[in-house]
Amino acid sequence: MTKFIEQQSIPFYLPTYSADFDRILGDDVFMMLKGQILFRNEKGQPVISNIDNKKHIYTEAEYKLLPENAPYQLIQGKLLYMPSPFDRHQEILGNLHFEFRLYLREHELGQVRFAPLDVKFDEENIFQPDLLFVSNERKDIIQNHIIGAPDLVVEIVSKGTKKVDEQQKKEIYGKYDVLEYWIINPAENYIQVFNNKNGKLKLTKKITKEGLIPSKVLPTLSLDLKVILA
Repeated sequence: MTKFIEQQSIPFYLPTYSADFDRILGDDVFMMLKGQILFRNEKGQPVISNIDNKKHIYTEAEYKLLPENAPYQLIQGKLLYMPSPFDRHQEILGNLHFEFRLYLREHELGQVRFAPLDVKFDEENIFQPDLLFVSNERKDIIQNHIIGAPDLVVEIVSKGTKKVDEQQKKEIYGKYDVLEYWIINPAENYIQVFNNKNGKLKLTKKITKEGLIPSKVLPTLSLDLKVILA
């Protein structure tokens, strides 16, 4: 039975039988192993995570110990596993990004980015929204990652992320002054548009299947939901 040695009170452990884990990991940067991540630390040693969201509040320092592109987001102090999205999700994200890029080439109002890209709100909240827009007025938040609130954020929900996107993320987006939040539900073919009022995101419009998406952040953007869902 493998024993784990705690290192510096951090929830990542060096296996006693590291040779076996080194063989399992091989040349991979990281891999999922029985719900945990096996990866190499800064010394090249194979390390396994011991994520316990029930007992531990995680911070940016611990989040940064994970390997690059590890499928986790830090949401209200919890490390939440976010597996690879389905093809339909990526198709919609591609449509969105294409339309935003076309619009912003003609109207030089800011920058658009898409996942995976860390957006830090505070020490316990680092998200990777599916798509985000940062206006010229907020351009200073664009660094190696996004440090602060984008003007507009889009999440494409799935069965596994719906609760997180509609509750936990929405609360943080509102609190830190994201001005507009779109939630797209591919399974039910609708979009919800939320706008910020006094630190809370309030539903202003729901469109099903087709219709122009209203945006207070980008009022001249003419984008039909039918095109996005096509």
